[in-house]
Amino acid sequence: MRKAMIGRTNSRRKTPIDGVILLFICIVLSSLGAYATDVNTTIDVHNQTNLSYKILTGINLGGAHLSYSDLSYANLANSNLSRALLKSSRLVGTNLSRASLRETDLSGAELIGCELIEANLSYADLKRSHINKTILQRSNLTGTALVAAEIINSDLGSAALAGADLSRCSIVNSTLQGAKLCNANLVLAIISNANLAKTDLSGSILRDAILFETNMSGSNLEGADCTGMTFEKADLTKAYVNKTILQRSNLTGTALVAAEIIDSDLGFAALAGADLRRCNIVNSTLLGAKLSNANLAFAIISNANLSGTDLSGANLKDAKLSEINMHGSNLSGADCTGMIMEDADLRGADLTGARLVNADMNGIDISGASLVNANMQGARLNYANLSGSYLYNGVFTRAEFSGADLRGADLGGSDLARTRMMWADLGEANLNDANLDYSDLTGANLTGASLQRASYTNSILERANLNRADLKGANLSDIKLDGTYMREADLRMNSIRDAVFINVDLSKAKLQGVTLDECRLVHVNLTGADLTGASLKNVDMRDVNLKSANLAKMQCDSVTLDQIASGSANGDINLDGAILSDDLSARIVPQ
Repeated sequence: MRKAMIGRTNSRRKTPIDGVILLFICIVLSSLGAYATDVNTTIDVHNQTNLSYKILTGINLGGAHLSYSDLSYANLANSNLSRALLKSSRLVGTNLSRASLRETDLSGAELIGCELIEANLSYADLKRSHINKTILQRSNLTGTALVAAEIINSDLGSAALAGADLSRCSIVNSTLQGAKLCNANLVLAIISNANLAKTDLSGSILRDAILFETNMSGSNLEGADCTGMTFEKADLTKAYVNKTILQRSNLTGTALVAAEIIDSDLGFAALAGADLRRCNIVNSTLLGAKLSNANLAFAIISNANLSGTDLSGANLKDAKLSEINMHGSNLSGADCTGMIMEDADLRGADLTGARLVNADMNGIDISGASLVNANMQGARLNYANLSGSYLYNGVFTRAEFSGADLRGADLGGSDLARTRMMWADLGEANLNDANLDYSDLTGANLTGASLQRASYTNSILERANLNRADLKGANLSDIKLDGTYMREADLRMNSIRDAVFINVDLSKAKLQGVTLDECRLVHVNLTGADLTGASLKNVDMRDVNLKSANLAKMQCDSVTLDQIASGSANGDINLDGAILSDDLSARIVPQ
C-alpha cells in the first residue's frame, strides 16, 4: 500500500524536460502571431488579419504585424498601435480617434472615411497612402512621412504637421485650416481647392509645389522656400510673407490683399492679375516680376527693388512707393491716379499711356523714361529729374514741374496749359506744338529749346532764359516778358501782338518777318538783332537798344517811325551802327 502511494506521488512530479517543452511551445506560438489583450478581449493578430467591425477600444497593439490587414469599421479609439506594421492595410470607416500610431508603418494604406481626431501619428510612415473623407482634426503628424500620399476630401484642421514630409503628395478638396506645417517638406506637392487658412508654413519647403484655387488667407510663410511654386488663383489675403523665397513662382491671379511681404525675394515671379490691394511690401525684391494688370491700389511699397518689373495695365491708385528702384520697369497703360512716389528711381521706365492724374512724384528720377500719351493732369513733379524723357502728346494741365530737370526732354505736342514750371530746366528740350497757355515759367531755363508753333498765351516768362531758343511760329500774343533772356532766339515770321517786353534781352535775335504790332517794348536790348521785314505798327518803344540791328525793309506806321526818330534824337533809342529801312532813314536826323 505504501509503495503504491509512493509510486503515485512520483508520477505527478515535474521533470526538467517539461519546462523546456513548455518554452518551445510558447516560442512556436509567438512566431505564428502576436497576442493582443485588454481586460475583456484576447485575440490573435498577424499580417492579413481581418479585424473589420471589431470593437477594440483601448486595445494595445503596439508593434503588432498587421500589414495587408482589414480594419474596416473597427473601433480602435484610444488604442495603442505605436510602431505597428500596417503596410497596405485597409481602413474604411475605422475609428482611431485619440489612438497612438507613433512611428507606425501605414505606407500604402487605404484610409477612407476614418476618424483620427486627436490621434498621434507622429513620425508615422504614410508614404503613398490613400486618405479620403478622413477626419484628422487636431491630430499629431509631427515628422510624419506623407510622401506621394493622396489626401482627398479630408479634414486636417489644426493638425500638427511640423517637420512632416509631404513631398509629391496630392491634397484635394481638403482643409488644413490652422494646421502647423512649420519646417514641413512640400516639394512638388499638388494642392487644389483646399483650405489652408491661418496655416503655419514657416520654414517649410514648397519648391515647385502647385497650389490651385487654395485658401491660404492669414497663413504664415515666414522663411519658407517657395521657389518655382505655383499659387494660381490662390487666396493669400493677409498672409505673412517674411524672409520668404518666391523666385520664379507663379502667383497669377492670386489674392494678396493686405498681405505683409517683408525681406522676401519675388524675383521674376508671375503676378499677372494678382490682387495686392493694401498690401505692405518692405525690403523685398520683385526684380523682373510680371505684375501686368495687377491691382496694387492703396499698396505701400518701401525700400524695394522693382527694376525691370512689368506693371503694364496695373492699378496703382493711391499707392505709396518710397525708396523704390523701378529702373527700366514697364508701367505702360498703368493707372497711377493719386499715387505717391518718394525717392524713386524710374530711369528708363516705360509709362506710355499711363494715367498719373494728381500723382505726387516730387524729386523722383524719371530720366530717359517714356511718358508718351501719358495723362499727368495735376501731377506734382517738382524737382524731379525728367531729363531726356519722352513726354510728347501728353496731358500735363495744372501739373507742377517747379525746379524739375527737363533738359533734352521731348514734350512735343503736349498740353502743358496752366502748369507750374518755375525755375525748371528745359534746356535743349523739344516743345514744338506744345500748349503752354497760362503756364508759369518764371525763371525757367529754355536755352536752346525748340518751341516751334508752341502757344504761350497769357503765360508768365519772367526772368526765364530763352537764349538760342527756337520760337518760330510760336504764339506769344498777350504775353508779358519781364527780365526774360532771349539772346540769339529765333522768332522769325512770328505773330506777336499786344505783348509786353520789359527788361528783355533780344540781342542777336532772329526777328526777320516778325509781327510786333501793338506791342510794348521797355528797356529792351535788340543789339545786333535782325528785324528785316519785321512789322512794328503802333508800337510803344522806350529805352530800346537797336545798336547794329538790321532794320532793312522794316514795316512801320507813321506813329512808330516818329517814335523811333524822336527816341534816336533824345538818346532813348540807340541806332548806332544799325541798318535802317528807307522810311526810317528818311526820318532820322543825321547826328
